Amino acid sequence: MMKTRVLISTILLLSSMVFASVASAKVTVTALADSDAAEPASAGSFLVDLESVRPFNAIVEYQVIVADVPEGPAGPAPVATEGTDYQTLSGTLEIVAGQLNAVIPVTVIDDFLVEGNESVTIQLTSAQLVQNGNGNNIDFDPTPAFISIADDD
Repeated sequence: MMKTRVLISTILLLSSMVFASVASAKVTVTALADSDAAEPASAGSFLVDLESVRPFNAIVEYQVIVADVPEGPAGPAPVATEGTDYQTLSGTLEIVAGQLNAVIPVTVIDDFLVEGNESVTIQLTSAQLVQNGNGNNIDFDPTPAFISIADDD
């Protein structure tokens, strides 16, 4: 009976040590190279990266924000409207254990309006590694990323 308790205690201790050590991961978001979208049907993408492969799933939450984007030749791009210019984003992404990243697709809606190019900007709001239903917060970079949606009208 004593050996069983020691073995179980050792397994639980090692499990918590492994989980704690992977919690030092960091998550970032960027626009994929050549990821700008365009009407009528060219989707854009954001890439969410872990700094290294982890043995547990990472759950990352993000939000669409209204933000200034860098000046282009015609000035700053107006903000695209979720649900009108592109399909609503879920706000949650899962990076599967053993993977370094996952993609947030931005599916364009052709709205037939003459409005010029617009932008979609997202920002990470939280990140956790999940083991057996329990989450452990991990660091994330709150720096926003943006893509442009080219208007075809």
